Amino acid sequence: GTAWTQRATAPLPAPSARGSHDMVYDAARHRTVLFGGNVAGDIGSAETWEWDGTGSGAWTLRTIPGPVARGDHKMVYDS
Repeated sequence: GTAWTQRATAPLPAPSARGSHDMVYDAARHRTVLFGGNVAGDIGSAETWEWDGTGSGAWTLRTIPGPVARGDHKMVYDS
């Protein structure tokens, strides 16, 4: 595409405001995945959120084992 479109999301649950996080699109599962970042200033987060971009537009908090809290990291999707 050549333009961004702001999508409305359902009310909570949703990720809190944050910076220094990363997001990647998982094409196999059709999900946008957000991990980590800094919340409330400089407090690191280890949360993993997913958004399917359809239907209710709700985010889902995933409780899975993963990396420790971090920010300024990178993510990639490898098909």
